[in-house]
Amino acid sequence: MAALNNPAPQPDFNLLSHGLHTALGEIERLPNLPAIAGGQIILAEIQQMRDENRAEFQQTRNRFQQMGNEIQLVRNEIQQVRNENREQFGRLHTVMGTNDYNGAARVQNTYLSTPLDFIFPFLNPSTGAAIPGFPGTSAEIDQMAEHDVDAVLQQLGLRIDALDLAMKRRQLRVHIGLRAIAQVERSA
Repeated sequence: MAALNNPAPQPDFNLLSHGLHTALGEIERLPNLPAIAGGQIILAEIQQMRDENRAEFQQTRNRFQQMGNEIQLVRNEIQQVRNENREQFGRLHTVMGTNDYNGAARVQNTYLSTPLDFIFPFLNPSTGAAIPGFPGTSAEIDQMAEHDVDAVLQQLGLRIDALDLAMKRRQLRVHIGLRAIAQVERSA
């Protein structure tokens, strides 16, 4: 009962109402503060920074894309060089193999003793292909027309300019390894 007789301090609603009205009036004045009033300026600055960052990011993305394209171009060029090197290696392999074959044929042809012995045929040094119209015997060389001799010499990669037919035939004989004796024996 003593608690009922001695009441604790009670709120003053009038004072509370007056305080809330005072606080509300002050809250309404908050936009007048320079920091809040400048909020639009701050927001505009933030938006501008955001736009600048987006633009820089897009520029960076574009640069990376351009670098990627340039790297792809370099890769393509490297692949092209590799392909060219493979082709050149293939041609070199063909030339070397053909030169070996022609060298062996030249040696074999040095052992021929009569104009009717079969000549070991040569291959085109550039392509490795059989040479059309290549003579089968030493005697056939003497029967070849000039344009046929020219065609065979050209296929062998030899110069034919400023030579008469006899010189061209001799050039062919020497190049393929025939001895001059074979021609002498035929005429005897």
